[in-house]
Amino acid sequence: MCQNNHSTYDKVLAAVIRIVLEGVTGAGKTQTLHALNQNPDFVRLLGPGRIFEEEQTFGEAMTEIGTSSQPGGEHLHRMENVLAEIERISHQRADAGFVLERFHPSYYALLPEWDLYADIDQRLARLGFTTVLLKFPASAYAARSLDREELAETPWSEDLHRLFGSRSNALEAIARSVQLRGDAIERSALPHVELSTADRDWTASARAILAARPT
Repeated sequence: MCQNNHSTYDKVLAAVIRIVLEGVTGAGKTQTLHALNQNPDFVRLLGPGRIFEEEQTFGEAMTEIGTSSQPGGEHLHRMENVLAEIERISHQRADAGFVLERFHPSYYALLPEWDLYADIDQRLARLGFTTVLLKFPASAYAARSLDREELAETPWSEDLHRLFGSRSNALEAIARSVQLRGDAIERSALPHVELSTADRDWTASARAILAARPT
C-alpha cells in the first residue's frame, strides 16, 4: 500500500470505532454496550459495521477450557471466525466500525500463553482496534462478579463455587482473572483505555469510550 493510501486509510479509521470491550464478569460490558447503542455518535461511528457479542466471541470457552485436555489453540475457533469476518467486511468497507465484547484478553485470563494470541493481536492492531478495559474495586468482586443480583434466579454463583471448589477459591480466581487481563493488555500491540465502572453510570462510560477513541 502506498503512502497516500496509508494516509487515506488512517483518516477513514479515525472516523470509525473499533474496540475490544474487556473486563471481568460484572464489570458492566453488556450495560456499557447498551448505553453505547443509545448514543447517536456511536451509531454513526459504527456505520455499516457491527457488534460481536460475548456469545459469538467467547461463548462457553470458560467451561470448555476448564474441562478439556485439548491443546490451547483448539479453543480459539470463535475468535478466528469473528476476526475472519471482520477482515472480510473491512476489505469491502473501510468505514465499518466494530465492537468485540470480550476477546483475546479474556482467553489469556484462562490460558496465559501469549504465543497463542500474538497473531490475533497483530491482526487487530492492523485493523485499528483499541482495547477498552472496564474495572471496578476489588472490594466489589463478591457482589458484582460472584453474587450477581441480575443472575439471582440462575445457578451462576453455585456453578462458580462448584468449578473452583469454594467461594474463597472463586474470589481468588476472579482477582487472578483481573490481573491476567491487565498482563495481556500490557503485552498487546493495541492501544488501550482503562475506565472505572465503580459508580455503574453506563451512560458516562459510553461517553468516556467515545471521548477516548484515538483520532
